[in-house]
Amino acid sequence: MQKAHANGFTSVLRLIMALTAVGCRGAMDDVKLPDGIRITSPSKTHVHANISELAIPDLPALTNIHALFTVYFDGVGATDEKLKALTQLRFTNLACVVFTDCPLVTDKGIEYVSQITSVTNLGLRGMSISDAACVTMAARMRLHEVYMPGCPHVTLAGLLKMAQSKTIHSLGFSLGKMKQNDLLEIINKSDPHLTRIDINMDGSSEGRLDLPALRAAAKERKIKLYAIRNRHCKEL
Repeated sequence: MQKAHANGFTSVLRLIMALTAVGCRGAMDDVKLPDGIRITSPSKTHVHANISELAIPDLPALTNIHALFTVYFDGVGATDEKLKALTQLRFTNLACVVFTDCPLVTDKGIEYVSQITSVTNLGLRGMSISDAACVTMAARMRLHEVYMPGCPHVTLAGLLKMAQSKTIHSLGFSLGKMKQNDLLEIINKSDPHLTRIDINMDGSSEGRLDLPALRAAAKERKIKLYAIRNRHCKEL
C-alpha cells in the first residue's frame, strides 16, 4: 500500500503544488541548455524541469539531461504538436509529466504521452481532456499516480476507467457536479490496486455528501480517502 507523506501529499500532488518553485540552474551548471529549459530541482539524480517556454526545435536538448525525471508544462506552453515531438526523444528515466491549465492539450496529446513508456505519474490540472484520454491512460499506460482536478469534460465514466486500472494506486479528481452515489460507484467498482483517492472539494459541493458513508465504503475496499481544500490535503 502506498505510504502517505507527512503533509498528506502524494508525489504527484507535491509536484503540482511546487510548480511555482524558482529555478535551480545550478543543478545542471555543467550542461549547456537552451533558455527555454528552467531547472526547478537541485538534485542531479532526479532532475525536474519546466519546459513550457522551450521551442519545439530545441526539445532535443533535453536528451543532455540524462537524469530528467519530471517535466512541467503550464498554460499555452503545452500543445499536442509539442508532445508529439517529445515522444521522439526516447526517454528512459522520465517518470512524471505535470500539466497545469494547458487548454491546448487534447485527448490526442495524451495519446502521445502514452508513447513515453517510462512515465508512471501524471498531473493534469485544469485540462480540456475528455473520457477518451482516461481510456488511453487506463489501457495504454502503466500509471501509478494520477491527479486530475478541474477537468470538466471528464465524466463519471472516465473516472471509472481510471479507478479500474490494474496499475493505478492513487487517483485524484475534483468533486465537481458528482453526487454521493457517483463517488460510491467509483469506490465500490475500483480495482484492488487503488488504495488512495484524493478529492478536490469546495464548500458548496461537500455539503451534499454523506462523509461517514463514504468513509465506510472506502474502508471496506481498503482505500484511504483524502480531501483537498484550498491546497491543503487532509484525510477525509
